[in-house]
Amino acid sequence: MPKTLKLAVSTDIHRGPDKMTKVGSAAVLLLKDFALFAQAYQPNFITELGDPIPDIDTATDRQKFGMIAA
Repeated sequence: MPKTLKLAVSTDIHRGPDKMTKVGSAAVLLLKDFALFAQAYQPNFITELGDPIPDIDTATDRQKFGMIAA
């Protein structure tokens, strides 16, 4: 019997200021929900496909990336 490969994927959270369709202020809370989901789902592999933060400046980018990495 073949084994099942379970994946969990996160993408385009855009942690930063809210702009039009991007609600960056909700990114950390959504990632916490994703972490709870992944803990219950027990995937074999978790990946983040990109656009975790919008480019602002080096100091701000590091701060925002640190928040989502935590």
